[in-house]
Amino acid sequence: MVARSQRVSFGEGPDTYTVVGDDGLPIGPAAEYLRFLRDGGASPHTVRAYAAGIADWFTVLSHTGHVWDDFPTTLFGQYLQFLRTDSQNLAKAHGFARRCARWRLKCHGLGSRVAST
Repeated sequence: MVARSQRVSFGEGPDTYTVVGDDGLPIGPAAEYLRFLRDGGASPHTVRAYAAGIADWFTVLSHTGHVWDDFPTTLFGQYLQFLRTDSQNLAKAHGFARRCARWRLKCHGLGSRVAST
């Protein structure tokens, strides 16, 4: 599967973005995360940028035979390293990693906890 970001227009208000698969249908977990961003007050530009990054990540997951909620952390590390090889992708890599970590914590009911060191 090759995922891609897709602009969505509801007529009123600014356009937004989602992530769709080969079938043109939204990918549920990606759409949920983008909704989380919008509900949190993220700008349309931020949502658009994250939709593109998430589409890339879902394509990587598909091509490596993994699913969004069960993949080796080494795969995510390799993906971030790939993004870091191009200076244009550096900010995208840091922001994407940070947002994914927050979302995973929220999904597991840990959103309000702070890890102690």
